[in-house]
Amino acid sequence: MVYGSLTQVNALMAGVSLSKKFPLIHVSGAKLTDELAVDLLENFEKVIDLYASTETNRSYKNIKYIAEDGTLITKGQALDSIVEIIDSAGNPCLPGQNGVIRVKNPYLVRGYLNNPEAQAASFKDGWFYSGDFGMWGINGELEVKGRVGDVINLGGVKVNAAEIDKTLKSVDGIADAMCFKNPDENDTDQLLAFVVFEDGVDNIERAKSANEACVEALGALRTPRRLVEVNVVPRAHDGGAQRWLCQNLYRENRAKISSA
Repeated sequence: MVYGSLTQVNALMAGVSLSKKFPLIHVSGAKLTDELAVDLLENFEKVIDLYASTETNRSYKNIKYIAEDGTLITKGQALDSIVEIIDSAGNPCLPGQNGVIRVKNPYLVRGYLNNPEAQAASFKDGWFYSGDFGMWGINGELEVKGRVGDVINLGGVKVNAAEIDKTLKSVDGIADAMCFKNPDENDTDQLLAFVVFEDGVDNIERAKSANEACVEALGALRTPRRLVEVNVVPRAHDGGAQRWLCQNLYRENRAKISSA
């Protein structure tokens, strides 16, 4: 058996063809795409995609394998935790319905040190709220769709910020991007985005292409009103989006310009 994070597995298995398949590989730490799962199944009989966190340890697993007809099959299997997906009213979601993921087990941590706001948001009534939203698939698989912080409310319309990020980063010449809600109280229904341009590209042309790509793929409402060039997009240690920090940085920069 091989066990590791997706980053480790990618580094280990890139371009590798084993003479004999291993029975299992366990991966965790990031979203496992079907494309990568199929690649891994060239060298392994099954891929175990673990849903885990520091607060709860391993909570759930999706088992991926190739069926006799050559299709990729994914089946969910519970471990020793109770995993629920609930709607905004706290009711369990049916398969195919998006909701917030929460976990309960006998050994999850009790809270965070010196961080009462994060503790209040993440630990409620014996449950750990992971900050992920997702849904149940037809075979009991747990499909993580993004982070709760990736859902932005624009005038009553919910938009998936991660989807917008992905569209921006799909444009040639854009190395990284992250959208966020305008922190200006007069323009709170506007989307902005930080972008990192690759060296040697025409930034104006790349920004125009990014705007066109968003309008075509997502519609005008989900297209950022303004792209702000930055050297680096603020991310957590695991690569997760820090949209709140984007808002703070944007607000601080605007304040400096106003006072200049």
